[in-house]
Amino acid sequence: KGKMTYANGDIFDGNFVNDKKHGYGIHTCSNSSKYEGAWKINKKYGKGKMTYANGDIFDGNFVNDKKHGYGIHTCSNSSKYEGAWKINKKYGKGKMTYA
Repeated sequence: KGKMTYANGDIFDGNFVNDKKHGYGIHTCSNSSKYEGAWKINKKYGKGKMTYANGDIFDGNFVNDKKHGYGIHTCSNSSKYEGAWKINKKYGKGKMTYA
């Protein structure tokens, strides 16, 4: 476990294996976006929550830094999509609720 501050102002607080983010950790970006969850060899992988600088929130599964599997994307205007994702795109069955 450790904390790393990057040259661009990003901060990672979590687990490292061989100098790579691996396991649980929180990555806070200099633009105020934040990811909290599972990592695998420097990539978001598994269950996590991404809060974007614009106020959108994705809570769900990631594979290789992409939304993949089940997840809920809540927009800053309170519209929400709940369902399946494949490589960052809505895929298959899901429910869209508009604000």
